[in-house]
Amino acid sequence: MKSIWGGFSWARRPILVHINGKIYGASMSGMPHSGLDSEPAREYTSKNRSDNYGPGINYDSVKNNNADGHVDIHFLNSKTHGSDKLDTAHQNNIKTLMNECN
Repeated sequence: MKSIWGGFSWARRPILVHINGKIYGASMSGMPHSGLDSEPAREYTSKNRSDNYGPGINYDSVKNNNADGHVDIHFLNSKTHGSDKLDTAHQNNIKTLMNECN
């Protein structure tokens, strides 16, 4: 992931997701956030989570992978976990993929 983005990055990129023989257009950011490798996954931590997300649920479920937290993958009409709103850049990436595939 870091070689594709040139390091960790909030840049959104279109991706294809393969699930059970089907292919879906999606969009992904390359910035791990909202977690700590050193804390138990999916539990509240009072520590400052990665990318200054402050205390909260630790979204680092995959341990020892050199990334604190998780990255975002958005599908058509999905909303962010922070604002509960559509992310325009992610939605534009998905629509671009849909147009190219049709």
